Order: sequence, then structure tokens, then C-alpha cells
Amino acid sequence: MVNGSLDIGLYLYLRCESEFYDAVNDLRQTNNNGYIKFERCTVANSTKGGGTWVETKYEPLITYPTESPETKFYRGDKTFAEVVIGSGGYAAHLYATTINSDISGYKKASYEVESTETEISTTLSNSTALVEEYLFDNHIGITTIQNGVWRFMCYCKIGAVNPQGAKIRFEVFLRHVDNSETVLFTKDSSVFTNTDYLSEIIPIEYSGTVYSCVTTDRLGYKVYVITTSVSSLTATYIVGDGRGLYMDTPLSLGHDQLRRFNIDRKYQHLDSETILSDDIDETNDKIGFWDHSILKFILVSFTTLKTYFGEIFQAKNLKFTDTSASSWVADTNYSGYGYKCELTLSGVTTTDVAEVTYAHAEAITGNYSPVCLTATDKVTIYSKVNTTITIPTILINKQS
Repeated sequence: MVNGSLDIGLYLYLRCESEFYDAVNDLRQTNNNGYIKFERCTVANSTKGGGTWVETKYEPLITYPTESPETKFYRGDKTFAEVVIGSGGYAAHLYATTINSDISGYKKASYEVESTETEISTTLSNSTALVEEYLFDNHIGITTIQNGVWRFMCYCKIGAVNPQGAKIRFEVFLRHVDNSETVLFTKDSSVFTNTDYLSEIIPIEYSGTVYSCVTTDRLGYKVYVITTSVSSLTATYIVGDGRGLYMDTPLSLGHDQLRRFNIDRKYQHLDSETILSDDIDETNDKIGFWDHSILKFILVSFTTLKTYFGEIFQAKNLKFTDTSASSWVADTNYSGYGYKCELTLSGVTTTDVAEVTYAHAEAITGNYSPVCLTATDKVTIYSKVNTTITIPTILINKQS
């Protein structure tokens, strides 16, 4: 068989001159412990399989994942791995804008893209030119930037045909509160020579290491253009709208960059601007409480809270029944009421409010003052007479 395939025993001959003998440069393959083993004949032999065969290449027999294959990628070591969302960046684009930063000399880097497309150009020759510096508004809020992929995407062009073309360079930095900067890394694009914007943007990826930072640092990036062209060259990139330059980072999103606030009722977010717009619905409105046993916030209805706190406050109040008032002494504190009686009642304090309910027989006489005073462990009542009586109920209301 010439230039054909032949299946003999454990071998599949991919290219062979004959099915009866081995010829130099015949090829065959076999399954070697789960790998495809390729062999090439280097010494001919009149018997098929009797020649000298040398191994040329191994290729794994790929076992494709059956669980969530859409989230796996095939690595260079010929294994599948999970696509890690977040640690490799791509959670949200950090767009370059034309808006001035609060710090002079910078433009804002923002998670919100401008709606208008703007071309940013610079002209140079055989040099490197800083075009713009972009700085994020907020502090980074962490002390370590995890390792992961940084990605830059931009539409670029040069003004006229020039074989030297240009590169675009990104320099990522941290700006400190003392106004100094620390460069984390720089990354150049490949040379571009196109004179109009290509249908595909120029991707630039950088595998960053772990970077130390301070919570008050601010993240930023600078854009340079580089050319070796001796003649003058103008390079342009786009900011804003659908083709605007942006950077992806390994940073997790801040809370204020999350999308679809409170759309999913399972996950709600508090803010300082949303306030109660109507009266509380004690049955359906709820308030969040931290449950230490399950380590999460739980929702409790106002009805339940009202019952719970009512029991607490009720438990703090005191009630005394059938209290004898017998130790009357002369007193001039209130005109017309010449006697007072200090009732010993444990637990009463000077800030409490007492409600004394006299029996009907005493209440209708007009002999007892409506005033009663509280002190530590006692209540004082006032009377026109010094007769021993029994007071049915005394309530002590604790003041919170």
C-alpha cells in the first residue's frame, strides 16, 4: 500500500509503501498508556514491523470535562483548568475618560464609560511620548493586589503609511497620599501600522505578580506611544463609547461597582440615600439583625421585634400589690397634706415613675395627694390623715 494507512495489530500505519515490508520514513502510531505514540521507520526491513522504529512525538488522548465544560480551558500542559472569574480580572472595565481627576494632571479612570467617543492623538519621531495619565477616584482599600492577568484593550492607528509604525505602552502605578508614585509594571503592544481603526481592538495582556500596597493608595495607568520612525508620526487611540480604551485588573469589584442593586431579593444592599417612604407595615416590613450562631444577617418582622422588646421593657417594670402604708409622719412639703409615708419597695430608683392606685374607699375621700415621689428603694405618698391603709397596686415604670 503506497501513501495509505494500514491497521496491523497494535499499530496503525499512517504512511507506508507496503503492507509487507518497512520502508524508511514510514509512520505509525499506537496507544501508549493513554497517549498517542508516533514512530518513524529509520532502517528498512523486508518484514512488516521488523525495521528500526524511533519515537517521534507523544500526544495525550484528550479527556474532555463533562461537568461545566463551558467554564474550562485547555492549558499548555495539556490539562483542563477552571476559568477563574475575578482573580484573572475581567470583572469590569476600568475605562480611560476625558474627565479631569480631582488631582491636577490626571484624567479619571472610571468603571463608567463616557457616551461620546474621543480621539486622543500625539505626534512624535524616534522617541517615547507620554500621552495621558489616568487615575481612579477612590482609594484601593486593600494591602495586597493578588497575582493575576491585567488586560488592556484599545483601538489604535497611525496617521499615514509608515513601515516603522508605533507601539502603545501601558504603565500601571500606585499613587500614594504623599503624591509619590510606585510603578507596578509596564507592558508594550506589538507594532501597529494600520492607518484606520481595525475591526478588532489591540489586546495587551500581562501576568502580574503579587503587589503590596497601602489602603489609601490610588490605582492608575499611563499611556505612552513609542516609535523608531525617524520621520514624524501621529498615533491615535479612542476614549469613550463602544471603542474606548480600558484596563481589566485582578482586583475584586468594590461594593459600589456591583450591578443590579436589590433586584435579587435574596441579596439586598443598604445605602445612605434610600429612606422609608411611608408608614411601617409591622407585618411585612422587616429589619436586619446579625445572627452570631449562623454568622449571617437575618430578617425579622416589626411585629416580632415589637413583641420581643415589649417583653424586655415589661420585664424591667415593677409591680407591687397590697402594700401597707402605716408609718405616717408629719410633713409640710405640700400644703393641705400634713403627713407623708415612705413605702419601702426594692428595685425602685430616683428616675422611675410611680403609679399609685388607691382602693376605692380611700380614693373618693380626697385625703390623698396625686403626687408620689420615687427614690432609691422607696416611694413616698402624701395624705391629710395618718390612718393605716392598704394600697392595692403600685406600678413602677422604668425610664429607658
